Amino acid sequence: MTRSTSQPATEQPLVQDPPTPSPGSLSTASQDAGQDSLTWTPAWRLKELIDQREVSPVDVTKHFLERIEEHNEALGAVSFVDHAGAIAAAQQAERDVLRGESLGLLHGVPVLIEEVVEVTGWPFYTYSTFRTDRSMEPLHLTGRRDEIVPERLRAAGAILLGQTKVGQDGVRNPWDLNRVPGQSSGGPGSAAGAGFAPLNVAADGAGSVRAPAAFCGVVGMIATRGRIPVVDWENLAPWTHRQLGPMARDTRDAGLFLNAAAGPSGRDCYALPDTPPDFTHLLGADPAGIRLGWTDDFGFSEAKAGQYDTPGLIGFTRAAVGSLEADGVAFTNLTETWAGHEEDFFSFMMSVAPTSPHPVENAKFAASVEERNRMWKTFETSFATHDLILSPTVRFIAPTREEWDHYTDHDQQAGAFIMDAECPHTRLANWMGFPALTVPVGLINGMPVGVHIMGPPNSEPTILQVSQLLQAASTMNAAAG
Repeated sequence: MTRSTSQPATEQPLVQDPPTPSPGSLSTASQDAGQDSLTWTPAWRLKELIDQREVSPVDVTKHFLERIEEHNEALGAVSFVDHAGAIAAAQQAERDVLRGESLGLLHGVPVLIEEVVEVTGWPFYTYSTFRTDRSMEPLHLTGRRDEIVPERLRAAGAILLGQTKVGQDGVRNPWDLNRVPGQSSGGPGSAAGAGFAPLNVAADGAGSVRAPAAFCGVVGMIATRGRIPVVDWENLAPWTHRQLGPMARDTRDAGLFLNAAAGPSGRDCYALPDTPPDFTHLLGADPAGIRLGWTDDFGFSEAKAGQYDTPGLIGFTRAAVGSLEADGVAFTNLTETWAGHEEDFFSFMMSVAPTSPHPVENAKFAASVEERNRMWKTFETSFATHDLILSPTVRFIAPTREEWDHYTDHDQQAGAFIMDAECPHTRLANWMGFPALTVPVGLINGMPVGVHIMGPPNSEPTILQVSQLLQAASTMNAAAG
């Protein structure tokens, strides 16, 4: 086991191969089971190639370990590599293939896991207290057991490679090393964009999966609250707004992750008790009749986030969604105001935090609950006539490091900037407990931009269906040739 380090670098961007393969585009490319192509092959396709004995789980695992070793010094995304453990797991996966054993959903597929998720024997962070500036105080521990998600991924045959960094200190965006990957799952976003692993697992409390995914040009998703069980063995009080979700280069891979990780668990008292569906069953189905509602800013984000806008980004993302009308999808511009003030969300978040040195006042908590109820009713009305609600994921492309430091050091506190500017759209899903996903739809100034798709509880299959359509039509795919 090795702890990874990184140093400042001025290398060229790591996204030099086709940025985002369209769904199915590699299904005929496994002439391509060559080493270069493995980097950009989706997880679902790797699983097929392994099942068909066209590639070896050991070779696949070694390929991604070597890619991390070659490029992580420049990127800084990976903090820990379990080289011996990954190779041993891959060797066992290969023996299972050769013996004709029944293979799991992710058999032989390499996975990276954010360092805030506990894995047996691995170093990890947990957050036990909040500082007065709303940042969190990390505790450095060694994993005593697997959390539920890594346990289920192992059971599905995944190969756990190591850990990605939480935050973005020392982490660079693979599209432009002078830019940030986003908070707070910057390491997983950067690693996913650079092709360090076909699947990456990260934590999302207000958009921490989806905002970095948008900045780094990948798919990022959270499920309906309780659909993927979570137990933090170090903090007995659950964070009901926090979820674990996938970052991947392909929409189908996000669905594959949900199929492996979702389902009831007696260890999570908030876990949904019903058996989940096959989340991928609508991929490729006729989308005619799906009703999409679009909002530029949910009626409120312009006030605080508008000053950071990348010119043309909102119109670009709106047009990408509008283009789906050619597939028979209904598209309507929404005029509702959801509000959802940062202070109300933070009061809610603090009230369900494991411990806090500054407990939320009863009046503030009550106000946050009433605000959530008001927004719930607004969503209820909108979902009565629309299947999904879409928006820009973030209103701006990934800032340069200098820009980010200026925004957070001078304009506002870091926490307020993240809530008001980076995550005003994404945090609504956490607050409501809705499933949501970001999908890359193109490039502006050479940097990826994403569309955010949110639906009512249990709408994951439709979200994935629309995401696949958007990804297939993305100008990033046209650029990839």
